[in-house]
Amino acid sequence: MRRQGGMWRMSALGLGAALVMITPTAQAQAPVPGAEVARATFEEGVALEKSGDYVAALAKFNESAKIRETSGVLFHRAYCMEMSKQDLALTVEAYEKADRVAKAAGQATVQAAVKRQLAPLTARLAQLTITVSPAQVKDLEVWLDGRVMALALLGKSFRADPGEHNVEAKAPGFKPYRKLIKPGDGATFTLDIQLEPAPGAAPAAVAPPTASATPAATNAPSDGASSTTAPPAEERAKSSATVPILLTTGAVVLAGVGVGVFIAAGSKQESARAECAQRIECEDLRRGVGTLDAIALASWVGAAGLGTWAVISWMSRDSAPSSTASVSSARLGVGPLGLYLSGQWR
Repeated sequence: MRRQGGMWRMSALGLGAALVMITPTAQAQAPVPGAEVARATFEEGVALEKSGDYVAALAKFNESAKIRETSGVLFHRAYCMEMSKQDLALTVEAYEKADRVAKAAGQATVQAAVKRQLAPLTARLAQLTITVSPAQVKDLEVWLDGRVMALALLGKSFRADPGEHNVEAKAPGFKPYRKLIKPGDGATFTLDIQLEPAPGAAPAAVAPPTASATPAATNAPSDGASSTTAPPAEERAKSSATVPILLTTGAVVLAGVGVGVFIAAGSKQESARAECAQRIECEDLRRGVGTLDAIALASWVGAAGLGTWAVISWMSRDSAPSSTASVSSARLGVGPLGLYLSGQWR
């Protein structure tokens, strides 16, 4: 079995080398500055690779790729990473990059070679998910094998090498967290980091949620439009006082108009009496006085209505929200003795 594996590696190596040698001609690209240097460096890498010095060969392939990246150079670089036991996830990424370049160049033979090497490596990769509780802790840092993880990666599955991994987490106000995990080949592994408050530490601050995580306000629009928060209590108080003030002002103005028209009607009535004594028909004089009386009465009725409404508004405003009493209904009516207000309060 070992001999067959070795024969396969040598055949893959030979195929990759042959493909690289014809890549510049097959791609028919414009000359690249330093292309001859890249080719010479690549050939040095191939010689080192054949001798079994994969680390030195990898350095040559990296140098060649900096000048010109071909699918063959990338294939040999990934192969040397695999043979020198480099990080498995990075090796898989290197093979995948070689596959993308080969696909763009229409090199099916290189793609086939990459596929054969890539399949068993991908099957070995573990899928790792790391979460932290409580969520959104301020100034949180999570470390994986001595490297800081991007917080955006928390809660998401990502590829990792099988085997041992050191996970650390720290945040102000919490005890440092450390754990050694060991996912197996092809395993799916989830680690939930439970941060414990440090003894005697003040409650740790929680970072504010992003816009996408902000809870919708009560009675938010169903069509997805952004909702606004309720205005401060002081602003609500100011706005709620506007209506009672306007109603009170209107009632006072109408009452004043009624008084003024009533006085004018009295003056006109005195004048009409004096003039009517000298006339046979005085109906037009009576109509004029009656019109003024009607206007005065209508002004007073309107003033009473607005005044009633103003009283109800003031009572409702003063009683909410501390008082349990509120106006349920109110009605303005005319009785034998004048205007009256009836209603229900609860």
